[in-house]
Amino acid sequence: MHFAIPGAQGAVHVPATALMFRDQGMMVATVDPNNRVRLKVVTIRRDLGASVEVGSGVSPADRVIDNPPDAIREGDLVKIQAKDNS
Repeated sequence: MHFAIPGAQGAVHVPATALMFRDQGMMVATVDPNNRVRLKVVTIRRDLGASVEVGSGVSPADRVIDNPPDAIREGDLVKIQAKDNS
């Protein structure tokens, strides 16, 4: 049996692989307009398996880094790679 549970309006979904477990709590790494890393503390509303519904901490406009390396730090400069559409 499956139940369709609607998501919260305006909810942000991020890949579960984007989550980082740090001393400050659950975080995601985002990229600011200057291509610098910004680490944001998030709360998880629902775990959907491959993705999570974030309750607070990021907005739909944030550019979330999927599968960030453990060594990533606040302010690191990143280079955005074009998506391969082949």
